[in-house]
Amino acid sequence: MRAGEASAGARLPHAARSAVPTAVPTAVWCGFEGVLTPALPRLMRELADRLYVPAYALNEAIAAVAGAGRGSDPAAACPAAAWDAGPHWAQAVERELEEQFAIVCDLSRFPEVWRAVCRPCDGWREAVGRLRRRGAFVGLLVPGPLAGLPDWLHRARTELFDATAVFPGPQAGLLGTEAFAWAVRVSGRSAGDSVLIDADERRCEQARRAGWRGVLFGAGDELSELLLPAPAGPSAVSRRTA
Repeated sequence: MRAGEASAGARLPHAARSAVPTAVPTAVWCGFEGVLTPALPRLMRELADRLYVPAYALNEAIAAVAGAGRGSDPAAACPAAAWDAGPHWAQAVERELEEQFAIVCDLSRFPEVWRAVCRPCDGWREAVGRLRRRGAFVGLLVPGPLAGLPDWLHRARTELFDATAVFPGPQAGLLGTEAFAWAVRVSGRSAGDSVLIDADERRCEQARRAGWRGVLFGAGDELSELLLPAPAGPSAVSRRTA
């Protein structure tokens, strides 16, 4: 378990406005792939283009090395494990590409290229700032080492987030169960007042099992509008956080 504290700021999507209680300051934790950056499938396509490897083959090879199995979606093939594994991970993916797809390539530049394609979405700084001004504790929850963060987020995380938690998960792209307990302790909010905003439904479901609200962030959502307080009443139940 590795965790680094940061400082503050944010905003969220329309369909999730009811996710945050109207009276109690909420702890908002978010991932970055597909939330602060474009969606993961798009990032993977750009990564494959820069590495001169067909995207479908790269997805399959990463998923196979991660133990996710062939045919997994790009989220299951998330390359978070690459940062701890170093060159051995890249070599394993290279072997998978050669054996399964007859593709010979050099993935030694994988970390450098991955950080380059993880560019920020427009408006995310304002979104984080808006959430903090409304009294929310805003944290960054990462299922992999800080070395995997793009440079712009690595520089900004201590300025814009109240805390950064780094928890290698039991599977690629997943969070360990201790991540949620640690986040509750750090934020000072209960599990019931904690929200995870993530583009991976698997992690959202993990959050729900931990007693949190899990908000699935989709294409076209706005970070700041997702968690705006909604009027009290039966209609304030979000379909995303069930």
